[in-house]
Amino acid sequence: MQSKSGRWIFFTVVAVVVSYVILVIVLWKVGLIDFTGTDNSAKVYSALIALVGGFFSVIVSIIGLILKYSLDQRNTDIKEQAERRLELESQRNNALKTEAENRLKLEAAIRAVGLLSTNTGTLAPMIQRAGALFALTSLNRYKLATALTAELLAKDELDAYSASSILDHAIESGDQRTQEEAIGVFNYYVERFLSPNGAVVLPDSLHNWRADLTDYSRQWAAMALGRLLIARPLSEWDENHANAILSALSLAWLRETKEELKQDVGAILKSALKAYPGLDTIFHPQQQIRIRDIRFQVASVTPFFDAVIALQKRIEKWVAEGS
Repeated sequence: MQSKSGRWIFFTVVAVVVSYVILVIVLWKVGLIDFTGTDNSAKVYSALIALVGGFFSVIVSIIGLILKYSLDQRNTDIKEQAERRLELESQRNNALKTEAENRLKLEAAIRAVGLLSTNTGTLAPMIQRAGALFALTSLNRYKLATALTAELLAKDELDAYSASSILDHAIESGDQRTQEEAIGVFNYYVERFLSPNGAVVLPDSLHNWRADLTDYSRQWAAMALGRLLIARPLSEWDENHANAILSALSLAWLRETKEELKQDVGAILKSALKAYPGLDTIFHPQQQIRIRDIRFQVASVTPFFDAVIALQKRIEKWVAEGS
């Protein structure tokens, strides 16, 4: 920038000088600057002296303006460079901070995993296992928490309430892949979510039926609810506990907008409602559900997905055996 300003000053001064020289030559050619001693000649020389003074004043003014512009531009460049340095330093500090936070979270996650077992290598008490998994979800280690939850559910070494809450955190994480993995774990180990006291334990995101789940998640969540219902004989179901599943399926039916998925949900619900022919209304925390109206709406629905066709047959058999 300083080099550019210097060139501008040089070329401007040269242009003014050349212009002045040309003017002098023109005046000389026409004989205006020949001094003859007369009064007119003296006046002409006085005018030329004034012209020379004006010429130098113009040069000084131009140089001053260019120098001012150059200084202003230099100050702007210095300010921009300083701001850039501050921005780069801020980015570096943020990167170091993020790296430190990630390192601390990783160390905390490793310690949390360590809580799953005792010093002797045996499995820790169930409450300690649950605490370790909750610690992982609080550290946003949803995939690891989901994988460990699946491992413990496979061995029946985690209670339904803890497993449901941990999977719900994973479903709510916002990551579609993690969400689908959590739904997959719930679907595969659905029998584990039947509490020994007769209750059923559902992740809140399924009980309240989040319509913004992925298509895959909604498909398998609806099937998991159907499989959960038939995992316990009809005669052993308390109607209030069964209603938790029926209300979730009903919300899925009411909120589903994709035709193929709506067909599958409706088919599951149609067969499931046959187990409770006198059921009229369910009072869900989010809304009152008119089962009578839904029963009419799903009466002619047929499933779209082959796996739902097989599940619907299993539900029909479950209803027949429990009647």
